[in-house]
Amino acid sequence: MINDRKSGWLSSVRAGFTLIELVVVMAVMGIISVAVFSYIASTTELYSMLKQREEIEHEAAAATIRIRREARLLKNTTAADEDDWEFVNRYSLTNRFRLSGTSLTMNDFPLATGVQDFRLSYYDATNGLLTPLPLGSIDRALVRRVSAELAVGRGGQTSTIHAVFFYPEEGTVK
Repeated sequence: MINDRKSGWLSSVRAGFTLIELVVVMAVMGIISVAVFSYIASTTELYSMLKQREEIEHEAAAATIRIRREARLLKNTTAADEDDWEFVNRYSLTNRFRLSGTSLTMNDFPLATGVQDFRLSYYDATNGLLTPLPLGSIDRALVRRVSAELAVGRGGQTSTIHAVFFYPEEGTVK
């Protein structure tokens, strides 16, 4: 209570918020905070998931590109199994792609980790599937196309690539 100069009467002046007003404001701020933090958390989780997916896809694509690059120089297949492909290139160097545990390797150097599936199929000039695997020496000489399925995964994310590699004809590069 203060003294009012004009009237001389004592009057009450409201100098702050009531307890109810403070509680209401705190409740509204709490609701807004929960909404903002849940939005930030879900956005961060989504970003992490997409980043991991991008890394997995990049790893699978890089492995497939490397196999394709080496297969362009292919001369003949020396071993052909469901998860193991060995061939000699034009420079008489041997390349071997195989699944070793959960790693796809080229000559024992890792190309991709977290491999869930790596399957190879071999076809002749008429696109006939060559079986049974592993191929014998006669069937290996008939191989003109190799089909590979590669699935790389981590943390619930999986990237699958299906690629086909053709034997180059003499004088051509594919």
